Amino acid sequence: MKKMNRWIPFLIMTIALTACGDREQHAEHKEKKEVSTEMLEVQLHGPDTLVKSETGHFEAVVIQGDEKVEDAEEVEFEIWLEGAKETSINLEAENEGNGVYSVKHSFEQEGEYIVQSHVTARDMHTMPTKKVIVSNE
Repeated sequence: MKKMNRWIPFLIMTIALTACGDREQHAEHKEKKEVSTEMLEVQLHGPDTLVKSETGHFEAVVIQGDEKVEDAEEVEFEIWLEGAKETSINLEAENEGNGVYSVKHSFEQEGEYIVQSHVTARDMHTMPTKKVIVSNE
C-alpha cells in the first residue's frame, strides 16, 4: 500500500500538467471558432438575352454581411439548355478581386439557358440561377 501512495502525487501531477496544454493552441483554436454567422449571399449578374455566338460575361458577387468575400474556396458556373441539364457544362470562375468571380461563355444554339453559380466559401454553399435567352438576332 505504501508503494501505491508514493505514485498518487505523481499521477495527480501528470494529469494536471496534461490538462493545462499550450495557451497559444487555445488562442488559435478560439480564433478559428470565431466564424461569422452571417449567411453567404451571391448576386448573380449577366445578360438576360444574347445573340447566338455572342459571348456573355457572367459575374457572381460574393458577400457575407457587409464584407465582400475574396477567399471563396470554389466558384464555378454551370450552364445548360433548359430541359437538358444532363448536358450541362461547368466553367471555373476567375477571381477578379473585391468579391467578384466571373466567366465568359458563348452560346452556339438558340434557346433558353440556365446559368447557375456554385459558390463554396467559409463553410457555406449557395447556388443562385438566372435565365438567358439566346436568339438568332
